[in-house]
Amino acid sequence: MQLHRKGHCVLIVLITVFTAGSLSAPMKVKLHDSATLSCSGRCSGLVRWTEFSNRTDVLAECDQTSCRSVKEGYQMIYDQYLKGNLSLIITDADFSKRGSYTSDCDGEDLCDVKLKIELVQDSWIWKTTYEKGKSDGYQTGVQFGALAVGVASLFIMFGVFFLGVVAAPWVHPQMDSCVQMPRSNDSSYRSQCKEKERGQMFI
Repeated sequence: MQLHRKGHCVLIVLITVFTAGSLSAPMKVKLHDSATLSCSGRCSGLVRWTEFSNRTDVLAECDQTSCRSVKEGYQMIYDQYLKGNLSLIITDADFSKRGSYTSDCDGEDLCDVKLKIELVQDSWIWKTTYEKGKSDGYQTGVQFGALAVGVASLFIMFGVFFLGVVAAPWVHPQMDSCVQMPRSNDSSYRSQCKEKERGQMFI
């Protein structure tokens, strides 16, 4: 019974060591830089790189005769393959390419590598985007300002038109009455008015 338990412990240790040896530290690259997923070993047959989540979709492969880029943006170097360098090169690492990759030799697993994309804020991509955003914001502000001035001008013109055409016939008599009211309290003005009335009566 104790031997059986010891055998299980040894098996668990061997599996842990094998798994730790096949997994490498995550590969970190900047956005749109090239990434090299390191893998070394000897393979006399066919080496293939695939995404860990899709083992049937081959990205690049090598055998004793040549290397082939099965999918655009992924490649292996034949000279390096002959030397035991089975690394996969990703020419343009964007966000669609982040994730876990795995390689195998004739179906036997070799290396598992996880790719992470780093976005640096002071990169030219951020700078270009920021400057474009500032420019677009300034242009939008100018457009809204011009629109506001135009609307205000229309309201002023409409007000002037209303006072000059619509309200003038009503305002003018009111102004005359306002002028005449103070004069009606003046004795000389009243006497002049009476003289005019008498003259009109004689005529």
